[in-house]
Amino acid sequence: MVLAIGCAPKPTPPVPPREYAPPADHMPLDQAAKIIQDWRASARPGPSPAAVSSLVEVREILRADDIDRFASAQSFAQGQGGPEALTLRSALEVNWAAGQITIARILDELAKRTSVEVHRLEAQLQATPDATLQTRFDTMSKDVERLMGGRDALLALAQPHLDAGLDLFQEALRTSPLNPGPHHAAALYYLIVKDWSGFDHELEILEAGEPNPLIDYLRGMESAQRNLDRPGGRERLGAALLADPGLVRVQADLVLLQDDVAARHDELENLRAVQPNHPLVMIAGPEIDAEFQIAQQLGPVPQ
Repeated sequence: MVLAIGCAPKPTPPVPPREYAPPADHMPLDQAAKIIQDWRASARPGPSPAAVSSLVEVREILRADDIDRFASAQSFAQGQGGPEALTLRSALEVNWAAGQITIARILDELAKRTSVEVHRLEAQLQATPDATLQTRFDTMSKDVERLMGGRDALLALAQPHLDAGLDLFQEALRTSPLNPGPHHAAALYYLIVKDWSGFDHELEILEAGEPNPLIDYLRGMESAQRNLDRPGGRERLGAALLADPGLVRVQADLVLLQDDVAARHDELENLRAVQPNHPLVMIAGPEIDAEFQIAQQLGPVPQ
């Protein structure tokens, strides 16, 4: 998109990002994987994931939301028999999808905010063509397209994990209906796909059992997604973290649920402190950092 000075053709902004929903059709998985691989290659590389040798270790990987080790954990658990291994496999798949969708939603929100600035520049360029503004328009348009491409790639990669998680937790519920683990996986799955009837059913079962900070997490995400109550969601997630500070999945979603640029950056720093190589830190982190730095340079909005 090049606007010659002295002419005034209409600049073409990128398509505004859509509201989050699992798309009906996905880009090919190999293309999606390449996009995310290239994105992460530009960040500081983390250590190679260590091999997994016990189901206890698989549980800790889940609790730490160590997504880069989910594949190794899944391979190990798949080789084990029994209801515990099946439950862990279902939790790995659904949490894997949840992590990718969280990052996708953050990229979507960043793209929306950038798109607002693109449309403002579009109006300025139509009124007064300017080389500097055109360069900024072109750069920010490409930023929006890149963010939307990352979002779509992550949503594409999440779908197979959702599908596998559904099959696994259904089998786990059939064989171990009294085990709360598959009910947690089921509730998270229904939260992601916004099947509120299924979610309500699973939460009724979970809340009739032992208290668990993951219930606060699920209720908090429900508040944000079903009731559009992000402050209430943040409060419930905060309660979950207070009960168990090691639940890194909760901290990752606290990054998502922030409405303020500085608050989101603060929660990113909290995540970075406990899991510096978390995919959210590696993929969305530089974008959140950049947005925060720009906000700092602009200073507070005059009252």
